[in-house]
Amino acid sequence: MVIIRHRTGKKTPGGRPEHSRDRHSTRFSQQPGRVKAIPMEEATLIRAADTRAYAGASRLVITAGYFGSFFSIGLALASLGPVLPTLSARSGISLESSGLLFVGRSCGYVVGSLAGGVIFDTMKRTHLPLIAGNVLCALGCAILPSLRSLPALAAALFAQGTCMGLLDTGGNVLLIWLHGAGRVEPFMQAMHFFFALGAVLSPLLIEAATRLSMSGAQTGDEASGEARDEALSTAFRSAGAFYIMAAVILASSAPLALYRGPQRAASEGSSSSSSSSSGGGSGRDGDGHGDEPSQGHASTATSSLGLTALRRIRALSAESRLITFSALCLCLYVGVEVAFGGWIFTFALTELKARWLPPDGL
Repeated sequence: MVIIRHRTGKKTPGGRPEHSRDRHSTRFSQQPGRVKAIPMEEATLIRAADTRAYAGASRLVITAGYFGSFFSIGLALASLGPVLPTLSARSGISLESSGLLFVGRSCGYVVGSLAGGVIFDTMKRTHLPLIAGNVLCALGCAILPSLRSLPALAAALFAQGTCMGLLDTGGNVLLIWLHGAGRVEPFMQAMHFFFALGAVLSPLLIEAATRLSMSGAQTGDEASGEARDEALSTAFRSAGAFYIMAAVILASSAPLALYRGPQRAASEGSSSSSSSSSGGGSGRDGDGHGDEPSQGHASTATSSLGLTALRRIRALSAESRLITFSALCLCLYVGVEVAFGGWIFTFALTELKARWLPPDGL
């Protein structure tokens, strides 16, 4: 950006113009093929909007809230696989049919991710959707041990998946708005580390709760297998783990409730409008003579606009290809990750007959 200042006509005692104060200032945006003038008042507003509202301790507290939300996603996402045989036995359905629970939760995740893109662009209190998502996700964890039918389980997991998709989209976007695109990289990596940490701790917590509830069972390999079969068919032995998860997810909302939440910088929204309006002109020459430009100027302007439009199409095409292939890559990767992590315990339990292998070992 280049700022050109128009000086006042005031003279110094030596006869030179005074350069101590500007009467008018104009900011020019240097872009290929054109120069766009922006009034200084508008440039000042853009700079003020780009200044992040949160700094210091408040920014750290909000960042901790985003980390807690992703930790909650990891807890909830990894909790279904270890309890799938239990849910199947309690609801009276086969293990093959219980796989529909993964489908229901994944469909909810897609809905929450798509809705989050619209919600966070339009709402001013951007932390409200995150808090609502955490509360509903905690509610889904708390009521899961009491559900005994496939439709009820599918509905609860669909709602939980919707909340997780909302939290996933909101956490990534709001973290960028909070720290800025040039500083967000280490915070983004740390936030996804907390997601992985939650996914690791979830089966450990479930197995610990199951062992505590079965502490009075017989010992030995055969006896432990019989006790586990009894646990699958009678009671939800790991219910305590889901209650702890619900409490942790609710606690992660506390830092977010203290602030309204960051918003998208005004320069992001104004960049596209400025570029679209920069091609226009008044059609008058520099001296103000003549109502229409000459034919040579018109042809030059037309060719310049054509080249500019071609550059935009090429840039948009490259950006669209990058987004499309990145989305496909993540779709395949996350699908394999969720399917493998969800079914590995059931596969080991039913196909390999590894009753001695607890969920935390997998």
